[in-house]
Amino acid sequence: MKILCMFLKKNIGLFFFTLFFLLLQTICILLIPFFTKEIVDKGIASNQIEVVLWIALKMMLSSAIGAVVSIICTYLTAKLSSLFGADIREKLYLHIQNFTLEEQKQYGPATLAARGSGDVANVQQVMVMLIQMILPGPFIGVVAVIMTWNVSRELAFIVALVIFLFFCTVAFVFYKSIHNMKAIQDRIDRMVTKLREVFRGVKIIRAFDNSSYEEGRTNDTFAAYADNMIAINRRFAFVSPTAFLILGLVMAAILWFGSFKVTSGTIKIGAVTAVIEYVTLSLLQLLSGALVTVKIPRAVASLTRIQKVLEQQTCLVDVDNVKDGEYDKTVEELVQFENVTFQYPGAEKAVLEGISFSCKRGQTVAVIGATASGKSTVAKILLRFEDIQGGAIRLGGINIKEMSQQFLRDHISYVSQTAFLFSGTVRDNLKCGSEDISDQQMQKAAVIAQADGFVSALKDGYDSRVARGGTNFSGGQKQRLCIARALAKTADVYVFDDSFSALDNRTDAMVRKAMKENLHDAAVLIIAQKLSSIMEADEIIVLDQGKMVGKGTHQELMEGNAVYREFARSQQYGGRS
Repeated sequence: MKILCMFLKKNIGLFFFTLFFLLLQTICILLIPFFTKEIVDKGIASNQIEVVLWIALKMMLSSAIGAVVSIICTYLTAKLSSLFGADIREKLYLHIQNFTLEEQKQYGPATLAARGSGDVANVQQVMVMLIQMILPGPFIGVVAVIMTWNVSRELAFIVALVIFLFFCTVAFVFYKSIHNMKAIQDRIDRMVTKLREVFRGVKIIRAFDNSSYEEGRTNDTFAAYADNMIAINRRFAFVSPTAFLILGLVMAAILWFGSFKVTSGTIKIGAVTAVIEYVTLSLLQLLSGALVTVKIPRAVASLTRIQKVLEQQTCLVDVDNVKDGEYDKTVEELVQFENVTFQYPGAEKAVLEGISFSCKRGQTVAVIGATASGKSTVAKILLRFEDIQGGAIRLGGINIKEMSQQFLRDHISYVSQTAFLFSGTVRDNLKCGSEDISDQQMQKAAVIAQADGFVSALKDGYDSRVARGGTNFSGGQKQRLCIARALAKTADVYVFDDSFSALDNRTDAMVRKAMKENLHDAAVLIIAQKLSSIMEADEIIVLDQGKMVGKGTHQELMEGNAVYREFARSQQYGGRS
């Protein structure tokens, strides 16, 4: 609820303006029974047609004003809801961007997506319903009792009792259903996660002929959600019939007592008609509000889940006085790892321990090692996706912890281990590193990455559509486009995290040759498992179980490093020296 209160405080003017028009709308609704009473008692009873026409004119004017006010109120409510959704989604997006990779894994992509879409939509929907359907109910009920009191205390007592009984009925149903309501959002999360797993693993499921088993697991998640919804709907199914039963009984009671009052001349027939209309309006408004209260616990749960993400603390914070201005691009050793140690939270041992090396401008440094040796972690900590526990990493002579994260990443261009393209066009993807990338610069990067040939052959060339994740391109094509995207950005350091794995040896060699010819002024860090991708590097760092066990050129390591030689033999390079 904290984030909702903060939002309403920020938009207090719009909120009260909306409530003001809601009040006007409600008053216009309540004027109709009053005018009905006046027509019956002052016009029809006295047979004065001009009085009837005059009051009817006021009734029409009130209805017209009510319609205009209702439109304005609906617009303001929608605007308030939309602003809330935009504000919360922006906060979630910016906050999640500051998470470490491990912190993001705690939630998972499906959960974070659900909180930024489904949870926010739940709160928006209930916000509209709260203003439009729930808030007017109590106000109309109070006014109905007051107006009825002016007619007859006995009738007012009946109306008040009926409204109280209906409220108690709804409160009881709500209380009995609250456990199921709170469980619904968790069940939705499980469904989304399971469906995402099934859709992504559909090829594996088919290949192992495991459809029946997965169908059973998926149906279990659906059944859990369905059971909760059925339980809620079964209880709330009593609300509507109860309301109409109470409405029928109270109308009978009003007509019964009212007939004696009218006969004795205590009240007029128009007043009885007005009381019936007030009661009908009150119960129907309370009924509509009661039927949407089922969504309130779900919205509260959504707010709580959103708040939990926003309150999640992250270690990736910029220092108060960043030293971006002290960055020296002329320093000889552009990238420096100084006795770096890194360990994931909760892990038993460090992933990297005592790592020291440097990368000069115009130099290519490669990091190689077996699976789980920690080589990809080198890229993550250089980009400060995670913070190291020991030692220091320097870029341009400055400890990266003393830089702003934006400044750090502005000076590094990166190709991830998994080739991923965004939906849009090829042009959009290649220019996503910077708004200042020209078409000429983009095409040059594609030529270096050996992607220009197949992109130009497409019907729309660089304006060809890219499916989500780049699924309409082959693995090798996606990898070349990702390399081109990194090269199109002007940077001091280019990091390639196992980015040549899907390329055949000929294309791999052509890409590396073109990079060497064009990246004279930048430091290049290549992380790879393929020996062919790093043999020509100026310096090769050998990692084994998180420790640096060798450093040198390919020939030096083949002559003096057993771990590297074993690695080379496994890839049939044992004969080279």
